[in-house]
Amino acid sequence: MPPIEAIIAPLEAELNELTVLKGVGPATAFAVLAAYAPDVAPFMSTLAMVAALGNSKQYTLKQYLVFVEKLEAKAKVDALKDKLEDYEQQMEE
Repeated sequence: MPPIEAIIAPLEAELNELTVLKGVGPATAFAVLAAYAPDVAPFMSTLAMVAALGNSKQYTLKQYLVFVEKLEAKAKVDALKDKLEDYEQQMEE
């Protein structure tokens, strides 16, 4: 998994480019990126935000980047748990 900075910087640049378009705010930009590259840009739904960030529902660039960081951290934890489970299974055999 690449470092979080390698993920955040390009996302931030793309979001900034999209939001300069007339009528495209942060929420629309997040949705466009999520539709175009869902493996890189997660969709920031209200339910996902509450699950990842608590009761925060701000559709801002800053909040989106925090959201992405939280999801990346969770993915790393889940990957480590999977590796640990695999190791434990190998030790039992």
